[in-house]
Amino acid sequence: MTDKVVCITGAGRGIGRATAGAVARTGATVIVADVDAAGAADVAKGIEASGGTAVAVTCDVTKPEDVSAMMAVAAELGGLTCLVNNAGIFPRHDLSTMNADDLDRVLAVNVRGPLLCTLAAIPQLQAVKGHLIFVGTGSAHPESAKHHQGKFFPFYGTSKAALERLAASFACDLEPSGVTTSIFRPPGTRTEGSLATELTQQEFDEMADATDVGSALAWLVDRQSMPETGVTYEYTDFGTVWGDL
Repeated sequence: MTDKVVCITGAGRGIGRATAGAVARTGATVIVADVDAAGAADVAKGIEASGGTAVAVTCDVTKPEDVSAMMAVAAELGGLTCLVNNAGIFPRHDLSTMNADDLDRVLAVNVRGPLLCTLAAIPQLQAVKGHLIFVGTGSAHPESAKHHQGKFFPFYGTSKAALERLAASFACDLEPSGVTTSIFRPPGTRTEGSLATELTQQEFDEMADATDVGSALAWLVDRQSMPETGVTYEYTDFGTVWGDL
C-alpha cells in the first residue's frame, strides 16, 4: 500500500485506532482523524514510533469546516486513496430515557458525519478510482432489537441502518467513476466505548478483540478496489468468505 493515503475517522480509539495501526503497517500514510485531539495525536505518535507514517487531524465530522480541513490535509499528502467512515457514537437508551435530542445527536455523528466526509472526499477518490468504506453494524438489522445488547441501543441501530442505506446509494452513484464502495460490519467489539455502555463484564468479555477486527478492516482498506461495489463484508466471514487470515 506504499504511496497510498488513507483517512480513518474516529481513529483515536477502539476499532479506528486498531485499524490505523494495521493500515500503517502495510506502508500507507494514515490520517488519524478524531474529535479527541489528544487521542488522535497519541495514535499518530505510536504509528510514527513503530516506523509508520501518520498525521493526526482534529475533526468533528458533524462540522463542514473540520471535514474540509481534513480533506485539505489529504490533498497535501498527495490525495486520498481510501476513506474509512468509522466515527460513531452509541449511547445506551431505553424507553424511559430516550428523547429526540439524543436521537438528533446520534444521527448527526453517525449519518450526517459520514455524509459530509464522503461528499468532501469524492473528488480525490474519483481521481484515483479509490475505495470508500462505511463501518456499519449488525445492529442495523431489526432482529437485533430482540437481543439483550441490541434493545438498549435503538438510536445506534437506527442510525447505522440509515448509514448502510446511504452507502448503497453512493455505491450506485460512484460506480461509473471507478470508486469502489464497501460496507464493513464489525461484531460487538471490546473497546473503551463499549465498556462505557454499562455492559456486564461477561458481555464485554464475549466481544471480539479490537485488534482482530482492525486487522480485518485493514485487509479491506488494502484493496484499493474490489471485484464488486456495494458489498457488505461481515467480520464473522473474514478468512472464509472473504479476506486472508
